[in-house]
Amino acid sequence: LWPVLTLLLSLPLLGRRASGLLLPGTALALAGLVLVVVPGGPRAWFAVAHGAADSPLPYVLAGGAAASWALYSNLTSRWAAGRDAGAVVVFLVAAAVVLVAVSAAVVEPRRWSARTGAEVAYLGLATWSAYGLWDRALRRGDTAVVVAASFLTPLLATAIASLYLSVIPGPGLWLGCICLVAGSLLSRRSLRG
Repeated sequence: LWPVLTLLLSLPLLGRRASGLLLPGTALALAGLVLVVVPGGPRAWFAVAHGAADSPLPYVLAGGAAASWALYSNLTSRWAAGRDAGAVVVFLVAAAVVLVAVSAAVVEPRRWSARTGAEVAYLGLATWSAYGLWDRALRRGDTAVVVAASFLTPLLATAIASLYLSVIPGPGLWLGCICLVAGSLLSRRSLRG
């Protein structure tokens, strides 16, 4: 939800204007995102709805996180435009240190290998780089372009996971990807100012 909310909040917070393409583009990108993230048709949606009804707190927290990130993204672009340094990279390092300390204090079964260590190192570096580059892009670039491009995140993540896990994506995934890319392009095209 955060790309959708970031685009929509850019209207009041950054003074952007949008044409009539914004809502259909955003809806198309969101529909594609849903197809990519929750494959499996109506049964999967029923399971998600059932899970939300049984335990709403994770869904509320996820919605709050999406809204917080959308606000952060727009307000960073508004208040820190042109500046290089941000707190995101420092926060990520501090969070990693705290999580490693917590992990060391928790007893749970673990099987470490060279591959596991490489995967953890890659994920840590990728996360640190992605958030750092996102923060820099919002400070130095065109927020509308950056946010519209962020709709491609699930597509890229799915492609990388499919390659790494040797999984062949199904037709629903490809349809979702097409919707995501088309909706992203429409959403970006709709923004002005």
